[in-house]
Amino acid sequence: MSLTAAKFQQALGEELAAALGTDYRSFRSRLELRAKSGDGDNVLVLSGSNKFSPFISVSFYFGRNFSAAKRIEKLVGKHQYYYHIQQYSLRRKAMNGLGYAGPYTWSVDITAPPSTL
Repeated sequence: MSLTAAKFQQALGEELAAALGTDYRSFRSRLELRAKSGDGDNVLVLSGSNKFSPFISVSFYFGRNFSAAKRIEKLVGKHQYYYHIQQYSLRRKAMNGLGYAGPYTWSVDITAPPSTL
C-alpha cells in the first residue's frame, strides 16, 4: 500500500473513531479501532487496496477480542491476535440476522474524498 493510501486510512480511522463516540480509540499503526466492552474489546480494522491509484477500495474487518484469550496468548508467548472472532465486510450479505443493508466497501479517490464517506 502506498504511503499516501496508508495516511488516508489512518485519517479515516481517526474520523471514524470520533464518529463512533468516546468509547472507540484509533490505533494508527494497525489501522484499528477498539472499544472496551464487557469481557473484552469490540474491534474494527480498516482494510484497503489501492491497485488503481489514486483510487482506494476501503472495506473493514470487525470482531471481538476477549480478555481471557488475550491473557492466555501472553502466557503462551505466541502471536497476539487483533480479534478472536471476526467477519469481513465483503461477506456482509452472508451474515444471518444482520439488520444492516448498506454499503460494505467503498471506492474512494483519495485526492478528493467525498465528505459523506
